[in-house]
Amino acid sequence: MHQAATWAASVAFETGARRPLELRKHTYAEIRLRWGLGAQAAQHAIKKTCDAYTILRANLRNGRYGRSGTRRHTRAAGKPVVFRPDAAQPYDDRMLSWRHQARTVSGSRRPQRVPQHPPTRLDGVGLRGPVNGPRTHPHHVSPGRSRTHHSQ
Repeated sequence: MHQAATWAASVAFETGARRPLELRKHTYAEIRLRWGLGAQAAQHAIKKTCDAYTILRANLRNGRYGRSGTRRHTRAAGKPVVFRPDAAQPYDDRMLSWRHQARTVSGSRRPQRVPQHPPTRLDGVGLRGPVNGPRTHPHHVSPGRSRTHHSQ
């Protein structure tokens, strides 16, 4: 996912697209196709890129890299943001597959079209909790969903 975010950062640098919707128009389809990421993972990569540029802009404006025109300031502002390949990555329920009967949780990509992608690092992790699945308080159930399914 970090390679996708780094690529999105280079596109953002070239096009000047620094807001999520603007950058999404340039990168979303390519990220999903090239890196085999699911919809939510692609959104995370784009948002992560936009957040990095927001932080960079604030740091440049606040003098973190020296005054405008200095070598350090120019070097920081003159190249795209790059993400470390081993950095942490956010996951949420929309990116995870919960298997309560098997007591595991997995975070996988959408079905692979390109075989060169390595398997995900989060696969078959042990899950602690009730065997029958999570219990949800009735007030936390969506209006369109059955309450009897969640309150056993």
